[in-house]
Amino acid sequence: MGLRRIFHSLLSRASIVFNPDVEIAARRHAIAEYPRECVGFVLDGVYAPQLNLSETPERNYTLAADAWSDDIEAVIHSHPGGTCSPSRADMQSQASADIPYGITVTDGADATPIVWFGDSVLDEPLVGRPFLENVTDCFELGRAYFWQAQRIWIPPFPRDPTWWEDGGDLITENLRRAGFAPVEAPTPGDVLLIGPAGRLNHIAILLDGNLMLHHRAGQLSRREPWSGAWRRLTRSIVRHDNGTAP
Repeated sequence: MGLRRIFHSLLSRASIVFNPDVEIAARRHAIAEYPRECVGFVLDGVYAPQLNLSETPERNYTLAADAWSDDIEAVIHSHPGGTCSPSRADMQSQASADIPYGITVTDGADATPIVWFGDSVLDEPLVGRPFLENVTDCFELGRAYFWQAQRIWIPPFPRDPTWWEDGGDLITENLRRAGFAPVEAPTPGDVLLIGPAGRLNHIAILLDGNLMLHHRAGQLSRREPWSGAWRRLTRSIVRHDNGTAP
C-alpha cells in the first residue's frame, strides 16, 4: 500500500501538538486494532488507548458513556484502509470538544503520521500547504487567513469530504452565518466565491495587486493572479462585517 510514500507530503503535520511518544503509541494502537478503528485520548501528554464499543468498529468508534473527562487534551483515532480526511461526524465531534483531534490511516502493517485538524492548525503557513479535504482545503485556508490577518474566527462547518457532490451551496450559507455579506466592488481581503454554474465549490481571498490566495485540490496553496477562468467563474464576492484586511 505504501502508506509512508503516499502521505509523505503530510509529514510536517506529525507531532505538531504533542511529543513523539504520543504518535508512536497511537500508530501502534491503530495497527494492532486493524481492521477495527482504534481510538485513544491524550492525557497528561501520554496516549491512553480506549475501548471501541461500536457495533460496526470497522467504520466508526463508540466510547463508553463514562469515558469522557475534562482532562482529555486530544483525541486520536484511526481510519482503517481509508484516508486522513475527517468525516462530517469527526468534524462535529472535534468542534463540540474544542480540543485537537487527529487521524492516522492504517492497512494493518503500517500507519501514517497523525493528521491533526480543527482550530489547532489555524496558525500554519498560508502558502505551500498540501491539499487534504476538510483539513487543508480552500475553506480551511480561508479560515486560517482571517484568523492570521485579522484575528477573525470563522466557525468550521462539519461536512463530508465530497460535500460539493451533494448539491446545495454550503460555502455561501456558512459564510453568511459567519458575518459575510455580498459586495459589488472588490477590495483586498474580500472572499471570492468561485465555481461552475450551479456548483459553487471554491473560495479564494483577494489580495493586493489583483492576486488571490487559494487552495486547489491536488496542489499546494498559492497566490496567483485573479484573472482568466478564475475571474470568469467568480459568482459573487463577500466581505466580513469587520471590513477589509489591513
